[in-house]
Amino acid sequence: MNISFNKKNEVSFGNLKIEGNILFLLAFVLITLSLFFFIIPIEYIFYGLLTVILGAFFYLKPQYAFYSVILTIPLMKRYRDFPISFTVNEIALFVCTFTVLANILFRHEKINIRTSIDKYLVVLLILFFTAGITSESDNGLLAAFKFTEAILIYYITVYFIRTKQTSIAVILKYLILTAIVQALFGFIQSVAGTSFTFHDNLYYSNRGILGYFGIGSKVVWHGRGTMLHFNSLGYFLSLIFLCFLPIYHYVLKNKTIGKIALGILLLGIITTYSRGSLIAISVGGLIFLSQVMKNKIKFAAITVILILITIFLSIYLSETNYVMTVNPRDNIWNTVWSSITSCTRYLWFGAGLNSYNVVVWPYFLRNENPVFAHDFYLLCIQEMGLIGSVVFLSFFIYLLFSTWKRFKNSSGYFKILNFSLLLVLVEFFINGIFDHSYVLPAFKVVLFLIIGIVYAKDKKYLIKST
Repeated sequence: MNISFNKKNEVSFGNLKIEGNILFLLAFVLITLSLFFFIIPIEYIFYGLLTVILGAFFYLKPQYAFYSVILTIPLMKRYRDFPISFTVNEIALFVCTFTVLANILFRHEKINIRTSIDKYLVVLLILFFTAGITSESDNGLLAAFKFTEAILIYYITVYFIRTKQTSIAVILKYLILTAIVQALFGFIQSVAGTSFTFHDNLYYSNRGILGYFGIGSKVVWHGRGTMLHFNSLGYFLSLIFLCFLPIYHYVLKNKTIGKIALGILLLGIITTYSRGSLIAISVGGLIFLSQVMKNKIKFAAITVILILITIFLSIYLSETNYVMTVNPRDNIWNTVWSSITSCTRYLWFGAGLNSYNVVVWPYFLRNENPVFAHDFYLLCIQEMGLIGSVVFLSFFIYLLFSTWKRFKNSSGYFKILNFSLLLVLVEFFINGIFDHSYVLPAFKVVLFLIIGIVYAKDKKYLIKST
C-alpha cells in the first residue's frame, strides 16, 4: 500500500486519507497504552477501555443503558467479593442512573418527571430509611438503599418515556423478551435436570401432577432460569404473563405471535412447578376474562369448570405424596409471630429491615432448620411493625383502587395500560400470601418499572421538554 503526505497535512493510505493531527494522536494513544502494559496488568487495561467505550456509547444512546436494566432483572446472583454485595442488574441500574444524570447535566435536557404519586413515594422512602436505621441488623440501612432502586427505576422509566427516547411498546417488548428467554431456559432446566452451573443444583420433588394419573414421572425438576429459586421464576413469569394479556387482546395485531409468547410463558410457569404462580395466573386470568368476555354465561361456565377442576385435584391428590411437597406454613408463621409479639416495639414498629435472621431465627427449635417467612405481609410486620406495614401496604391498596378507577373511566391505550397494571397488582397481592418474592430488589424493580410506564402518561404532569 502506498503511503504519502500532501500539503494539507493529510496522510494517504491508498484511497484512505487521515488528517496528520489525528494520526499523531492515535500514535500517541497507542504508545501510551503500550507503556501501560509494563505497569498495569493487561486485563485491567482491557476492562478500563471497555468501560470507557460503553460509557461513551451509553452517554450517546442512554436508552440502551435502560434496556440493559430490563434484560438483567432475572440475573439475581449476588456477588460478595466486595464489602457490599451486588447483582448485575444493580450495576446496570447504577450505570443507567449516571447516564441519565449526565444527559440532563451536560446535554441540557429538561423534562418534568413529576407524577401524582410522588408524595407517597417520599413517605415510603422515609419509612424504609427509618426501618433501616433502627434495625436490629447491621445491614438494615443497606436494605433501605436497595429500596431506592425501585424509586430510581420508576423515575428513569418516566424520564425515558417523556423524553421520547424510547416508547412504551419497546419497553414492553424488552420485558416480554426477557421473560420468554427465562421461560425457555427454565423449561430446558426442568427437562434436562441441570441448572447449567447457574447457582446450585436444581430442586426436585414429587410435583409431577401428570405422574399421578399414570402419565410420565411423579418426580420432576423445578426450572428456575437464572433466578435464585423456582418460585422466583414462577412469579416473575406470571407477572409478565398477566401484564401481557391486555396488550395481546387489545393491541397486538399478530395474534399468532402473541399466542406463541403466552404459550412459552405458560410452559415456563408450569415447569417451575410453583403452585402460587398457577393460582396467580388463574385469579388474574379470571379477572381478565370477566372484563373482556361479553357472554357472561360463558364466563360463569369457565369459572365453575376451573373451580371444579381445582376441587377435584385437591381431593384426588390429598392422599398422595404430592401433598408432602407442601411446606407447612402454620409452624413457620407461628414462629415468626412469636418473635413479633415478643415485645411492644417489634409489634408496633418492627425489628427493622434485614433483621429476620437476627430476631426470628432464635425462635426456631434446635432440631428445625430456620426458614424464611413465606409470607410477604408477615415479613413486613416483622420488619416495620403494624404501623409501618399499614403505611406500606396502603400505598398498593391505593394503587389497586385508583388503577381500577382509571381502567373503568379512561379509554384507548391508557385504559389498556391500566388494565395491565391492575392484573400485575393482583399478582402482587396473591404472591404475598404464600411467598416473599417482593422482598427481593429485582421484584421491586420490575413492579415499579411497570407502575412507571403507566404514570409516565399522567396527564396532569405530562409537559413537553423545553
